[in-house]
Amino acid sequence: MSQATFTNTTRVLNALATARAPLTLDELGRRCGMRRPALERLVAMLNSHGWVTRCGETITTGETLRDWGLSSLLPDALPDRAAPFLQRLFERT
Repeated sequence: MSQATFTNTTRVLNALATARAPLTLDELGRRCGMRRPALERLVAMLNSHGWVTRCGETITTGETLRDWGLSSLLPDALPDRAAPFLQRLFERT
């Protein structure tokens, strides 16, 4: 994967994650600063890997990304993930 492709992939995934709702191809292109042909190729690749889901003109995060996000919330990982936040809270109170 080229640096440009990686950068565009990151932009697309961040735009979808921060939107918290499905985006149209046109809106996604505006948010990422990408032209439609390049965006369509990238979305097709991401869709084939399950990172995004495309339904007509609408794009949303895919099952693979949702599974990765949920795996970070497994009970075994929560104490380690919460420790820095709890330490900062303790230090400030």
